[in-house]
Amino acid sequence: VMGVLETLQFYKPKFIIQWNHWARTMAMAGSQLLIAGGILGMWYGFPIHVLIGIYSFVLGAIVFPMSYPFEILQKKGFIFFFQQYSIVGPLLIVAPIPCFFLLPTILGALATCVSGIFYVAAA
Repeated sequence: VMGVLETLQFYKPKFIIQWNHWARTMAMAGSQLLIAGGILGMWYGFPIHVLIGIYSFVLGAIVFPMSYPFEILQKKGFIFFFQQYSIVGPLLIVAPIPCFFLLPTILGALATCVSGIFYVAAA
């Protein structure tokens, strides 16, 4: 029994999930889907759909540079805000809520909300 416990203690760090890496990957994927869905949403006829499409495009255009490690943004300190997981997590859960009301932006909104949940788990 003692040998099994020592073995489990040795392998324990390998089982820890780094939620921040998963969150960053989901945020990058969600932001690309928000940009693509926002472009499609801007072609819809109703004014509210056009506004949601513009909002989706702008949200994706803001989230992607903050989640992708650009060296220029790191030097200026913009990336530091995105490393505070307790702020970014709830923000990424709440920000894409309007995108759930337009069909082309639903998938991007879902991926962005999941990344917010992962950021909350990382905090």
